[in-house]
Order: sequence, then structure tokens, then C-alpha cells
Amino acid sequence: MFNLFYYKSIIIIKLYYIKVEREKREPKKAQLVKSAPELERKFLIWEEGQYFAENELNKLFPSFSSIREYIEAEGKLILQGYLRVHPDFNHELRLRHYGNQSFFTIKYPISIGKFEIEFGIPNCVFIKNWHKTKGKQLRKIRCIKEISDFKVEIDFFLDKNLITAEIETKSQEELEKIPILGKEITHDKNYSNYYLASKGDKNGR
Repeated sequence: MFNLFYYKSIIIIKLYYIKVEREKREPKKAQLVKSAPELERKFLIWEEGQYFAENELNKLFPSFSSIREYIEAEGKLILQGYLRVHPDFNHELRLRHYGNQSFFTIKYPISIGKFEIEFGIPNCVFIKNWHKTKGKQLRKIRCIKEISDFKVEIDFFLDKNLITAEIETKSQEELEKIPILGKEITHDKNYSNYYLASKGDKNGR
């Protein structure tokens, strides 16, 4: 089992670090970093004691203990929260801090999935607005691993006993070439980041 007390301590330290360093080496204004359809596949790797890794991922990490060791050694903390919006406003508004950078992201549905617009924002803006995401927050540890020429994002969700693997592509053609890494959950809303962040919230979706 992951040392949750350790990671919770890291979160507290990280928030303090962001606050202290917020005026250093960061943009003074939001900067567009992404504007494109979100093309991805998502796989369940571990949940409540069951290990689902398949194919190349299973060869690299044949057991839960092996992938756990890799995450603990290589992972970076992500703090992620969603701003509350009117139920009729079918957009996700996300705040995220990853590494030493903060981001504000807008996602909305399109015919092939979702469209994503992401801005790099000053860390002080993240800190100022983080409390507005209370009740819709995620804390996870992320590792990046190259598998079959794809960049795989492996996420361990703190307090949720859950590990997922996700691959994003730039085209539908590449999307169809993504290897199976575990139990397919791409279209299962129960495993969307928004739902996991809202879990337990009566207004969650």
C-alpha cells in the first residue's frame, strides 16, 4: 500500500512552496499552451487489490508491487480541481498544478469527444482560486513511460486505491493504433477525472 501520510505531507509542503515562490520565474499573464480535440484512450491498471495490466505494460510491470515502486521513485504530484458551474453550462473548468507549473483548462463536448483549451497561469492564480474547487479536487501521482512509441501517463489516485494509464494522440489514425494496456475505461464516466473529483458530491456528474 502506498504511504498516504507521506504524500499528504508532500501536498501540504507543495502548497506552501507554491505560495512562497509564486512571484518567481512564472508568467505574469495566462499563456495558451493547447487548443485541440482531446483524443485519448484510458485503461484501468489497478483497483482495490485487482491488477489489470496487459501486454507491454504487464511486461514492464508484471505485478502491482513493481508498478508501485516505479510510481514512488519517478512520480510527480498533481493537484487538480474543478470550478463549479451552472448545470446547464456543459463545460469543465479545471485548475491544475503539476511539477512547478499551474494551468487553467476548459473542456467541452464535441462530436468525437471533447475539445480542450489549456492556459499556463501564474502559480499565485492557482493558489488564489484553489479553495473554489473544494469538494471537486483530485490529488494524484503521475509517471510518464514510453511504450510502443506512445507516451503513457500512469496515474495513482491518492485515497482512491486506483491506478490508470492514459494515452493521448493528435489524430484518429494514431488513436486506433494505441495498444491495449489494461481494462478499457475510455468511455466509462465513472473513471473520468471530473467524476472522481466530484465523487461524494451530490452535484457530481
